Amino acid sequence: MTVPLMRAALRPLYDRVYDRVAEDPPAVEPHPGLLLQRGLAEHRGDGDHESKAQHVARVCRSTAGDFYRRAYARWVRATTEPMRFRSVTLKVETRLFIGLTGGGMLETGCVIGHSHGMPSIPGSSIKGVVRAHALERLDTAGGRPATSCSALPPTRAGRPGCRG
Repeated sequence: MTVPLMRAALRPLYDRVYDRVAEDPPAVEPHPGLLLQRGLAEHRGDGDHESKAQHVARVCRSTAGDFYRRAYARWVRATTEPMRFRSVTLKVETRLFIGLTGGGMLETGCVIGHSHGMPSIPGSSIKGVVRAHALERLDTAGGRPATSCSALPPTRAGRPGCRG
């Protein structure tokens, strides 16, 4: 059963944006977050993975626009003072799924910034990964690796990464 997700009047507008994004160089700088959340025109049932995959692939052809590049350059300039900020470069070696608790039609495993529409990694996600890694390496009981983190203060989400 096909369920329309977009008003018929908007479909030509979204199609035009998708076509112009596909040009080389792109003729428009769309908001990727808006395209991802609102650009799927219809849902064709639970087994319809192909149209979702095509939709996500079309959104991924979007590039960072001038607005985002200028905002990112401002952020870099504002956070370069070495006495106040520390910068590290991390590389993801496996899949990274974040934002899955947000729910929605497309569980993409990413978080999209509202103002600029670009993917981002929330600081809380990084904190959770670092905390879980530290707990695995922490010696808390007579030289044995930590098997419980009950001595550590809980976070808002409970005790992520705890075993036992």
